[in-house]
Amino acid sequence: MDLTMATVQTWIGGLQKWAESDLLTVATGIQAGFIAVAFVIALCLAKPARRVYRKMFDWLPDRWRDAVARQASELSLPIIWLILQVLVLVFADAMDWSDRLLDITVSLLTAWVVIRVVSQLIRDPVWASLFACAAWLVAALSIVDLLVPAVDLLDTASVTVGGVRVSALIVMKGVATLILLLWLAS
Repeated sequence: MDLTMATVQTWIGGLQKWAESDLLTVATGIQAGFIAVAFVIALCLAKPARRVYRKMFDWLPDRWRDAVARQASELSLPIIWLILQVLVLVFADAMDWSDRLLDITVSLLTAWVVIRVVSQLIRDPVWASLFACAAWLVAALSIVDLLVPAVDLLDTASVTVGGVRVSALIVMKGVATLILLLWLAS
């Protein structure tokens, strides 16, 4: 796939068509409203929930209680928001409403919680941040069905050096492998 002006114009035309047919609709506006309302409710509930966590984890040994309560406290907003969004998604499915934006939101919130929990298991903050950024990028692109086009675009951006084709994708894979190996070695 060559990256030419015609290709870019085709992509832009497709993006405009998608925006008009899928993004700028009443159904999408209603879903965005439900998402915003659920976020505000989650924001209001997150602070009181944080106070409850300390008491919830009293049964844990002292050395773990603070860490678990802190992690649960930091995840209270996305978890409450996720629960509310799942309820809205179930309601939308029962009413046979369009729910693509709600589905994307639930997937992104789930990724947020999972990535946050997994990144907390990595002790070094630099590696944890690097993992979280990479995982977010891949998860978000995958959720909105843009991972394959992004990979194709990165593979398209290439140069040939001495008969060897070097693409941005190959360089990124090499850097990711190097980072993983350095992390494992440390």
